[in-house]
Amino acid sequence: MIGPFPCDEFLSLHERLVLTPGPSHGEGPRRDLLRQYLAEGGLPAEVDAAGNLLVRLGPPGPWSETAVLDAHLDVVERGHALAIRRTAEHLQGLGVGDNQTAVAMLALALLRLQAAPTPLRRPLLGLFSVGEEGLGNLRGVRHLVAAHAEAPWLMVSFDGSMETYSMTGLGSRRYRLAVTCPGGHSWSSFGSPNAIEALLVILSAVRARYLRVRHAAPVVISFNLGSIRGGEGINSIARQAEATFEFRSVSEPLLKAMDGAVRRYLAAARQPDEVEVVFESIGERPAAAPVAPVGLSAEDVPMSTNINPALAAGWPAVCVGLCIYRRSHREDETVQIDSLPTGWGCLERLCNRLLA
Repeated sequence: MIGPFPCDEFLSLHERLVLTPGPSHGEGPRRDLLRQYLAEGGLPAEVDAAGNLLVRLGPPGPWSETAVLDAHLDVVERGHALAIRRTAEHLQGLGVGDNQTAVAMLALALLRLQAAPTPLRRPLLGLFSVGEEGLGNLRGVRHLVAAHAEAPWLMVSFDGSMETYSMTGLGSRRYRLAVTCPGGHSWSSFGSPNAIEALLVILSAVRARYLRVRHAAPVVISFNLGSIRGGEGINSIARQAEATFEFRSVSEPLLKAMDGAVRRYLAAARQPDEVEVVFESIGERPAAAPVAPVGLSAEDVPMSTNINPALAAGWPAVCVGLCIYRRSHREDETVQIDSLPTGWGCLERLCNRLLA
């Protein structure tokens, strides 16, 4: 239905996408490039209120009969590679696999579906979503889910390496903890509250509560201290300190229990005079069990992706990869070139199965 793998066309579009800025909350340049590329191929696209790029194909029909094919536009950190290193075996650079291979393949597939002589048998929404990475908090797919009271026929999100599939949403809760106090000179004000010390006491208590929950839990819950910063210098009592941390699990009740345990501790803990503590949620991804998709089966490897809010809303959804890549979220992220035709073949079979 979409034909053989268009290698040269893919490599050209992929390079442009990878080198164009598109971090979470700043996907505009990459989205605009892709929108113009599709328009030049005769395929109009629209931008919704969240910033997603939407392509609609196929016959008119209800949302409940619509297939949604998704690839997220954003890339971690600054949002683009400074250069792509290409060898006979690999493409290397930030974002080459996560997720610009999927974006380029989906765009090329949509152009071919539009031109295919065989009409689509159901409505198709091509979704180039925003905010999948980090503190983007899945805002693109959250917006799509909130806009529909019922589930589509199926949602397929293209993300990850093709060795694994996911039908289970790995949920998370992310937090920022900040401590402030007056500070002072390390000697003349010795004994005054220190923001770093107060922060470490709180984090130690949070970790102790996490360990109690983890040991009693029937499934795995993880804890990660992602960043910690603060202080003004070695001879100053720290006036400010902050940390970010997260919990992850496939169990939504377990995440809620951990959230409650932390909040109860902070509400009851007594801080020294002049110490102010601010605790805030900075991200939430719902955990969700599989909702069996029509006509598809997959190895169930929990992942934290765009399918999380879809599964939580009862949508049949699956996440699949379209290439083999390694070292995700790194400057030396690497795509295995000989996996690209295989990924395209997977996409072709999926289109034939769902749409032809």
